[in-house]
Amino acid sequence: MSLARITIGHEWRRYLAAVLVVALTGVLFYLQAGLISASWQKLTAFERELDTDIIVRGIPGRFGFGIIRNVGAENFYIHPNIDMAEGFFRILITDRNPPPGDPRETDLKAIVVNAAPDSMTFPQTLDPAAKPLLDVPGTALVSDSLAAETGYSLGSQFSFNGSTLQVVGLFSATFDDEANVMISRRTVETFHPQNARGFSTPRAILLRVKDPQQIDSTIAELTPWLKRRSAEALRPEQYLTDMSRRFLRSETLLRTVILVAAFIVLIAIIITAQTLRSAITALRTQFGTLRALGVGQWRIAAVTMELAFWVGLLSAVLAVTAGFTVQAVFSYLGLDMLISWDAVLWISLCLLTVSLIAGVLCLRFAFTVKPVELLR
Repeated sequence: MSLARITIGHEWRRYLAAVLVVALTGVLFYLQAGLISASWQKLTAFERELDTDIIVRGIPGRFGFGIIRNVGAENFYIHPNIDMAEGFFRILITDRNPPPGDPRETDLKAIVVNAAPDSMTFPQTLDPAAKPLLDVPGTALVSDSLAAETGYSLGSQFSFNGSTLQVVGLFSATFDDEANVMISRRTVETFHPQNARGFSTPRAILLRVKDPQQIDSTIAELTPWLKRRSAEALRPEQYLTDMSRRFLRSETLLRTVILVAAFIVLIAIIITAQTLRSAITALRTQFGTLRALGVGQWRIAAVTMELAFWVGLLSAVLAVTAGFTVQAVFSYLGLDMLISWDAVLWISLCLLTVSLIAGVLCLRFAFTVKPVELLR
């Protein structure tokens, strides 16, 4: 029996088509997962920068995230463990009309942050030294890409919606819909009061506690009071996890992902099963040898499933290599794609499962091979 298995193993070219098909399935999965993950990272880029212990939000409705309406930041100071409370706002201001002679070719998209000394919404990845500079009205940070395009540098001045702002620093991170300018709340209130109305209703309220060991108990104590006001308190990681689930559960996105994934998997199973069946047909002499030696059906099944396993394993290796290659190409082209190691694990398991299902579909055909095949 070992000789027959070795012979089957040496006929790897017969299984190359199945390996390539399953690997291509994996690449498509990586492409799908990578694009969705990149979109999610951009959507939550600002939230992941928050320096907070607890996030209070309105209880989400069926069609969107909850908005704080019945609770003010000042209400939380009555709790003995609350050290600071701050409203979290997401405001993006766009300038699509550069003045004559301005070197920029792209729209300016300014994200508004609170640059006060004790702010919890100032991005943690930025240099803390930039905070007091940005808190001065009329100043701004610009992205590295915008600086490279326009030649803006420290001290440069540029027009933004009719006002003159001075560059006090650069940033390289991506925040909220690819914002390329960052300005402070004080600048908005001073130079663009028409946009300050966005500060009337916070997206959430951020809380910093005095004793980090008491975060869970603080949330538990706040929960009954918040529920009566249609709000809830969460840890930052819970807040992001829930946003992720709601993002993935959005009706159009979820339906598209499921339909595309199901179609790809179905095609991969059919082609892989057909390839394995063709290989078994070509190797009927070797399978006939196994039957002539008195090998039972369960051993025939083991040989077939072993073949399917190796097809899946090789496909997973090829797919992950190709997936990260595609990610590198996307990065070089300036496109967003992000493959996580969690995605690698789940997609690899999916490819292995696809191959094993194809192997199961071939078992009945493998069982029909008779020792008489040796006489042909």
